Amino acid sequence: MNLKIENPDLRLATRRDKPTIKKVLTESFKNDPCIQWLTAQSRHRNKLDVIMDYTIDETLENGYIYVTEDNSAVAMWKNEAKERFTWNFIKRNLIFLFKMGVPCVIRNLKSKADSCRQFPKRQKYWYLYTIGVLPEAQGKGLASKLMNPVIEKCKHLHLPLFLETANTRNVEIYRKKGFVVTETLAHGSTTLFYMKHLLT
Repeated sequence: MNLKIENPDLRLATRRDKPTIKKVLTESFKNDPCIQWLTAQSRHRNKLDVIMDYTIDETLENGYIYVTEDNSAVAMWKNEAKERFTWNFIKRNLIFLFKMGVPCVIRNLKSKADSCRQFPKRQKYWYLYTIGVLPEAQGKGLASKLMNPVIEKCKHLHLPLFLETANTRNVEIYRKKGFVVTETLAHGSTTLFYMKHLLT
């Protein structure tokens, strides 16, 4: 299902935008407790770069990435569509395995399974895979600019919308946008809050 957003302040990212996307996400998530838990068992010295490369490539292949016009914020969206088993899929996953190691891959697969368990079966939906704003651009409403058009589209089409966060401060922000916590899961000392939009 197409996620076309008509907004002059946003653009749909292409592969050429990968350096910009990576910069925003790396800066936004360098101290994120969930990312730290996901990569904790890897000995790769640039493990944040590796997981961001994987996530960005995966979403460019099978999702939508929107970037604000000033290149300060990014939102990555996915839906119920499954990625095809292609050479790019195999290559990306092998690179991740060799760089990050089996324990890290298992941890990431478990995290994805926990997310997928929140989604409805045999029904369309949208999922906010990742959203990031450069530290110096926070507090300017950029995250709302990225999220609000999709929330409105999902309301109009009556499609469920999901996200998760390990940042307790974000839980209240998302609640104000109409999300409710549906489940909390502990991963070591990190708690993940799984949320669904009420579409009211």
